[in-house]
Amino acid sequence: MHPDRAAPHPAPAGTAPAPRCGAGADRAAPAPAPDGSPPPAPTGTLPWTRGPRPGALRPAAARPAPAGDTGTASRALVGDPWEPTAPRPAPARPAACRFRPLRSAFGRAIGRIRTALPAALLLASLATATFAPPAAAQGAAQAATAPAAATARLASALSALPANDPLALLRPEAVPFVRGNGLLAWERYLVQEMHRAFAVSPRGAWGMRIDAPDAETARRDALAACKHYAREECTLWSVDLAIADRPAPRPPARQAGPLRPSDRHLHFGPRAAQGVIVWSHGSYTPGDGDDATARRPVPQPWVRRLNVAGWDVWRFDRSPHAENMDETLPQLRQGIAALRAQGYRRVIAAGQSRGGWLSMRLLETPAEVDGVVAVAPARHGTDPELRPRALSDFFALLDRVRRQEGPAGPRVALLTFEGDPFDPGPASRARAAREVLSLVGLPALVIDRPPGQVGHGAGASVSFNDTYGACLARFLDFAQAPPARC
Repeated sequence: MHPDRAAPHPAPAGTAPAPRCGAGADRAAPAPAPDGSPPPAPTGTLPWTRGPRPGALRPAAARPAPAGDTGTASRALVGDPWEPTAPRPAPARPAACRFRPLRSAFGRAIGRIRTALPAALLLASLATATFAPPAAAQGAAQAATAPAAATARLASALSALPANDPLALLRPEAVPFVRGNGLLAWERYLVQEMHRAFAVSPRGAWGMRIDAPDAETARRDALAACKHYAREECTLWSVDLAIADRPAPRPPARQAGPLRPSDRHLHFGPRAAQGVIVWSHGSYTPGDGDDATARRPVPQPWVRRLNVAGWDVWRFDRSPHAENMDETLPQLRQGIAALRAQGYRRVIAAGQSRGGWLSMRLLETPAEVDGVVAVAPARHGTDPELRPRALSDFFALLDRVRRQEGPAGPRVALLTFEGDPFDPGPASRARAAREVLSLVGLPALVIDRPPGQVGHGAGASVSFNDTYGACLARFLDFAQAPPARC
């Protein structure tokens, strides 16, 4: 309802009604009838006032008809508002209405100002603005400068690291750009098997690929994963052993009998390393399939945890076919003695399948090594007829360990797996190992058929490394007491 057209409140009895302002305020009141009777009440309403409508049609009986009119039906209605009437003098406006035009004009002026103000401000801002390049051009400029900026930041990160510390590049604080989950991913990346790659972006995104078939596939997948989240170009921080285009540390290595350093692991040298791990693989032939792949000369992924902690890795490579252990055991001892002579402070003998059994044979003379890790040790194959002999030979090996005398010997870790066709009795072997090693006072860690790890080659899986690799690394950390279980 318009404020100027509100219906007036009824005046108290005996008083004149309050004057109205606006449309119809100066309209004259209806004249009285010629006979002196009061004017009839008009009918009809205005839509905005709910009050009487002046000049509305009314029945002819409401007032007498003019002289000469017979009162026929043709003049049933009188007072037609469309009939012309004589002009009436305009009455004086009430005093309360005299300033209403001024207030209305002022309100209209304010409304025009409010309507025109946003447009004026917009024109002023356009007159003084410095236009930015289109979004496409701006994105292209950023894309062109991103690689150079990333390269500069990588160079700055590298220059801040000591050049004589091969482990400096492995630490999480050395990785540029990434934080939080990216650093956790970097720590996991370091302990995974090759081929592998890790990519970063200046905005903190990252991507990695582990256990790839070749280095080129690892590069491509890591960059694609990083770019998917970063929406910008990424830079490779590490590929295999190289970090930020720096090759892996490779001090000159001397001959150590039949042993040789692993080319898939970092090499620190006898003086800088925490010690050396001698890895012995299992027996295999090229046509044995996936199970033979787990027994190939490449050390298992969990070994890399010790490598990034400062341990060198050497390999005892032998013929892939079955060999005479009585001949190979002296060769292994010769190589370990050569490593000791080079200056390595600690030696850990580790192996899988036949290599694990061979490593346990070193417990017959425990002073030669500081630790032994036997992953699914075996030497008799899968023939069911040889199972009784395989179990008795294992007990005999433990019996020779038990008869040793002298100071506390090396730390010993034994791993057995469910569904291993080469194991004649995993529960019996694990129980016997715990009892014997406890009697002789050797620190022991027996991981017996861990859940989710199935088969003879389960120790070579990424899953085993993620779940139990850290526990093995803690057990072989001679700076702290070994854990009794994982």
